[in-house]
Amino acid sequence: MLNLVLGRSGSGKTEYIRNILKERAKASDNKLLLIVPEQFSFASERSFLLDISAKDAQNIEVLSFSRLCDYVGRSLGGFAGTHTGDDTKIIIMLRALNSIQDSLTLYKKHVKSIPLAKELIVLVSELKKECISPEMLKTASKNVRQATLKNKLSDLSIIYDAYETLFSSKYVDYIDGDSLLERLAKTLENNLFFNGYTICIDAFKGFTGQEFEIIKHLISQADEVYVSLCTPNIYDDDPAMIFASVNETAKKLKSLSNKTKIIDTLNKPLRFNNDELKFLEANIFNPTTKTFKSANDEKLDTKLKHIEIFSADNIHDECMYIAATARKLIREEGITLKDIAIIVRNDTNYSYELTNCFKRFDIPVFEDKRAPVKTQPIISLMISVLNILNGGFTTENILRYLKTDLSPLSAEDVAELENYVLMWNLSAKAWRNKFTNNPNGLDGESDEEKLKKLNKMREKIIPPLLTLAEKTKNTTAFEFSEALYDFLVNTDIDTRLLTLAEELDAAGYTALAAEQNRVWEILMEILSKLGLIYGETKTDIETYKNLFTAVVEVTDLGSIPFVLDEITIGTADRIRLSNPKVVFVAGCAEGVFPAAISNNSLLTTTDRASLEKEGIVLSSSSENLASEERFIAYSALTSATDKVFISYYKTDDEASYKPSIIINSAKELFSIEDEKNVSAIEPEYFAETYDSVFQTYAENFHKLKTADDKFVTKLNSLREITKEDGRIKTLDMVANKLPFKIENKNTAKALFGENLYLSASRVDTYYHCPFQYFCKYGLKAKPRKKAKLDPLIGGTVIHYVLENVVREYGKEKLIALNKNEREKAVDKWLKIYLDEKLGGFEDKTLRFRYLYRRLSVSLVDIVNRLCDEFSVSNFTPCDFELSIGTKDDSKLNSSNSELEIEVKETLEEKSEKKPIPAYTVNFDNNKEIKIFGEIDRVDKFEKNGQSYIRVVDYKSGGKEFRLSDILDGLNMQMLIYLFAIEAGGKKRYGETIPSGILYYTAKRSHVSLDSKTEDPLEKKIYADKGSGLFLLNEDVLEAMEANIKGNYIPVKYNRSGQLTGNLISLEDMIKLKKNIDNTLIAMATNLHNGEIPAFPVTGTNYDRTCEYCDYRAICGVEDDSIKKEIEKKDNETVLEIINQQFLEAGENNG
Repeated sequence: MLNLVLGRSGSGKTEYIRNILKERAKASDNKLLLIVPEQFSFASERSFLLDISAKDAQNIEVLSFSRLCDYVGRSLGGFAGTHTGDDTKIIIMLRALNSIQDSLTLYKKHVKSIPLAKELIVLVSELKKECISPEMLKTASKNVRQATLKNKLSDLSIIYDAYETLFSSKYVDYIDGDSLLERLAKTLENNLFFNGYTICIDAFKGFTGQEFEIIKHLISQADEVYVSLCTPNIYDDDPAMIFASVNETAKKLKSLSNKTKIIDTLNKPLRFNNDELKFLEANIFNPTTKTFKSANDEKLDTKLKHIEIFSADNIHDECMYIAATARKLIREEGITLKDIAIIVRNDTNYSYELTNCFKRFDIPVFEDKRAPVKTQPIISLMISVLNILNGGFTTENILRYLKTDLSPLSAEDVAELENYVLMWNLSAKAWRNKFTNNPNGLDGESDEEKLKKLNKMREKIIPPLLTLAEKTKNTTAFEFSEALYDFLVNTDIDTRLLTLAEELDAAGYTALAAEQNRVWEILMEILSKLGLIYGETKTDIETYKNLFTAVVEVTDLGSIPFVLDEITIGTADRIRLSNPKVVFVAGCAEGVFPAAISNNSLLTTTDRASLEKEGIVLSSSSENLASEERFIAYSALTSATDKVFISYYKTDDEASYKPSIIINSAKELFSIEDEKNVSAIEPEYFAETYDSVFQTYAENFHKLKTADDKFVTKLNSLREITKEDGRIKTLDMVANKLPFKIENKNTAKALFGENLYLSASRVDTYYHCPFQYFCKYGLKAKPRKKAKLDPLIGGTVIHYVLENVVREYGKEKLIALNKNEREKAVDKWLKIYLDEKLGGFEDKTLRFRYLYRRLSVSLVDIVNRLCDEFSVSNFTPCDFELSIGTKDDSKLNSSNSELEIEVKETLEEKSEKKPIPAYTVNFDNNKEIKIFGEIDRVDKFEKNGQSYIRVVDYKSGGKEFRLSDILDGLNMQMLIYLFAIEAGGKKRYGETIPSGILYYTAKRSHVSLDSKTEDPLEKKIYADKGSGLFLLNEDVLEAMEANIKGNYIPVKYNRSGQLTGNLISLEDMIKLKKNIDNTLIAMATNLHNGEIPAFPVTGTNYDRTCEYCDYRAICGVEDDSIKKEIEKKDNETVLEIINQQFLEAGENNG
């Protein structure tokens, strides 16, 4: 006999069912069966154990429909075999497609399509569940008129039949899970297994065709069958259009039984503990009902206490409010975590946001969803290995393999290797061979030890992969799986997986750690299934890769709660709850919840309508689907006993959203004009835990200057809670645009060094922007280098060639060379640099080769100009690439270890050049600043026993020297070098007089031949005269360029016969040196005081300081921020300022 137990949500249907079973269990009846959805089985078993004795509870079997098959199979057999999941199904489906390709019409070209195979699995599952056979589809294909549908149904029937044939004939050890109920139905046809049973079926929203078939047998065999359905009456009108699909189910069940009793007396709302929720359940979506206020005494306070409707501007704000409110309920009302549930229609958007927001409030959550296996480290590793085998040894594929945390390399080694391979843009061929390129790039010093280390890393990675690639050529699927297993074991990946699990557990990621063993088992199952199902079939790498990828995409881990008390998050159509006290129904936007009716199946809504005419009913009509969506929404809204929160967010990156019928109906029922908006809620509402307090303050601190006093007071109270948090000071700095500063001076000194050993270029960086200096040389945060022939590296090559050409021939011999000889000299040193520094042209791009060869033309032009200059100059080059700073200098400060190594390597390589001591300045009680560097060229001129020194710097990009820059700490490099020679070069040069600095333009000239000057060549020479600063001494200037015409140095006579240009007297030169010393001391003092403001320079020649800065994204400097203005001053003004500073310093010292 069939008993239909009807009632609205919360009316006691489940309790009614359970009480029947409890009473009979107490009477020692042991043929008692409760069938519930899988997610509901634990709560049901727990209820029996709590209410009756354990002995009596054992009389009741709690099963799902799938577990019912096992229950029957244990007695009658017929269910032996390996039950398949989607992983096995997709392997067999792809094999089926491949076997019948020539028989297909519509899908003939898509038999290798994984997306198609996945859709076919879903469709075949639906067909089976609705008891639709391949023959029925074939018959329908002959009857329908529409050509496309005819071909589609014909193809689907062939595919479906081939798929079933493989299961029934070739893979008999596998049992398709979708066929289990079909087998059970056939078994029950010939066996009265459930004679004498009382069977209850509870908590289902509806049934599939297979389930109806099982229920038919249960009704015919059991003494009594009780089925609970959430509907008040199957015949009454349903103005809210909620119960149409449930009523259809009830009528179909009724048709299966000769005798049906309808129990519809459960009409009291037992679940709900207040009138608001009772009213919501009774009237939601009903357009004819009264409002809550009119249904009660108008004079009574009808302010809602148990229902809240709110909106948020975005999903993050919505989830933050949910998490904060849940925390308050736990703290203020004593609600336990397990009594709170979050229900959404689709968890795609909500899963990440909700989980993160709850973490911020220290709330554990359980997501009622299947966890995909493809994101697990070992699976990611396998996919990357297969990509390497199939797509080649590309850098992208190999780095993906290395970054799975399971490769043979440590994270630090991976980072170092990544820098190298991206620097050189290595090809697949380069990965297979020993690395030869310089680890420091085109412009760096050679580092054989580092290169050796990189090659050791390569040896750990590449040979095992090459062995695997060889083993998987022209092989069967079974041998392929075996080779992959050997690779995993031989490279110790199984051991590292265990280590990873231990590390995850120690870091607090218990759930993720526990998954690793299960994931390994799943991987072994996948390899085994691919080997067994495809067996001895020859399988190429691409096919195997596609099969493996397809399987992992449909494989999941499930999800089991790891703590007893946690909030449940789930989708409305899947989640099963046991009377939680509080429910948040989120995402109630139009078209989202209730979901818009759509059909993404291979069979469209129109196709299904045509099939229904042929007697093949697959899914409900659009009207019933809409009703089902309302029912799902109704179930969610009525699942709580005490409180319900209803919400939606208004915008995301893709669209704007309006409230759905859920929001609108609830607002109308309870006379709510405007729902609460999260943006209007006071910030302290979100201050529930330490992290949430800080986050709340951080998200609102920018309002301090514009907010009212009350708001400011509240924010400051939050600030007080976290005032010791260093992040608060950072926020204050950003909010008030305060300069960055290291508060602890000891920390600053440890970072920058008690004594400072600096390159001249670092000094320039500091005075360009102190914060840039801090990032680059304090934190050592540097961008990844690319080994390409850019202007900077091209300049390095030019320096090298010019140095060696001039050194090899000397001034007089170089002048004497003809054009061809100079070209040969240039090409010789270009070739030497290419071979020794860059590893030759092998593995270099065509563009690189073209640009490198083009340097020859430029260099020959530059050498010719040098010869022209040498011919009119009495200054003679005497040193090239002269190092400033000795090995002893490099030991000055251990905190600059990176710099120390850099200096030592430079000095070791250039040791034959006998460097002069570093330029040294004392400060702060005998602390020292030492400046090191390298001078491109040192020129010397002797007259009357006196030596004059000039330093030359080759500039491939040109350079304008302004004396006024020195006042702001800029462009001091060459002057420091000049003074370093004067101070430390006596053994090398004797007593010297600093005579000047010259920035020599080392690039090819481009001068229009339509120039109005008499001699275009003279115009060309004059354009390349460079810039600099020179001693105001006519004899010295005459020695630099005969007749001082201004062709090679930027100094010449004007029409009045006076010398013009950047000139300085020896007396002023001494004062300039003192000014530079003071500038260096100021820098050192500022660094020791932790002064590192983001205060970039700006002005003529400095208007792009921030544009090319690697740290502009983190400094907070905007276009309208205050910057240090570099004011251009004439030399006379500059010297006046320097003289005044000199006088003031003298007075202070006097």
